[in-house]
Amino acid sequence: MLESLMLVATQRPGDKPVSRVASRLQAGRTCYSHLAGRLGVGLCDALIRRQCLDIHEDIARLTPHGLSFLRDFGIDVRAWERRPESKTCIDWSERRHHLSGPLGVALLRRLTELGWVQQDLDSRAVTLTMPGLRGLRGRFGSWPAG
Repeated sequence: MLESLMLVATQRPGDKPVSRVASRLQAGRTCYSHLAGRLGVGLCDALIRRQCLDIHEDIARLTPHGLSFLRDFGIDVRAWERRPESKTCIDWSERRHHLSGPLGVALLRRLTELGWVQQDLDSRAVTLTMPGLRGLRGRFGSWPAG
């Protein structure tokens, strides 16, 4: 919240909002223990496009197709079979939803296991690897290059 307030406080009336956040953190980072930034928002958007989940306010509801899709992706979905929902966060750099809660944690864990993302040792930045870019495009559909 403080980071968002700092961004607003430095803007002058009429200025186009400019983020002072490092571009690497905007591209991908952890938010607690789930993905955020363009990477986290993109993953959430891709799951919506594939009709795997619906978002209402701050709740992401997995569809039956979503449960199957995530199971096929290698995520243990037993926790969501009885109650297929998870939380979302509004991303402070993108101003759109990314997945949080146990589903967000599971997705980050799986992407890390596959070697699709690598977390920096000294920051919250997360880098999408080339195998990750190919994997996201193959598994989730179109994916931006950067």
